[in-house]
Amino acid sequence: MRPSRIIAAVFIAAACGLAPRAVAAQNEWAVKVVCGRGEPFTVPATVATTVNIHNSLRENTRFVFKVAQAGPIGSGSGGPVTGFQAQAIGPDRVIAITCREITRIAGVTSLDGFLVIQSASDLDVVAVYSAAAPGGSISTMDVERVTPRRIQ
Repeated sequence: MRPSRIIAAVFIAAACGLAPRAVAAQNEWAVKVVCGRGEPFTVPATVATTVNIHNSLRENTRFVFKVAQAGPIGSGSGGPVTGFQAQAIGPDRVIAITCREITRIAGVTSLDGFLVIQSASDLDVVAVYSAAAPGGSISTMDVERVTPRRIQ
């Protein structure tokens, strides 16, 4: 295939939503996530975040998301950021993104950072935070609705 046809195929795939990428003029949710035990946390506990995303529309929609890890102070540029991953969601459906998926995508076992979600649609985004003492059951849980911001 000629280079000009390859380039055209890439642009067509991106335009049809076949390639993960940010969506123009949309909503963005930056969800605080903490996953793991021990480092980088200051207490000997297991902490976890689950992010629930609900599509309240009557039609399918899509969103993209990435994981941004916090870097140590003095690092100058912060921690690593993954590329966007695309996800479709049906009408009145909920998707849960758990610490297992978040750490797998980021390629780490513990994480302090943000799950950044972008969509042209209005979505309900809720974070569920829990923590447990070593060898114990969940000792604390908090549920937070995440407010979107409009980006261009």
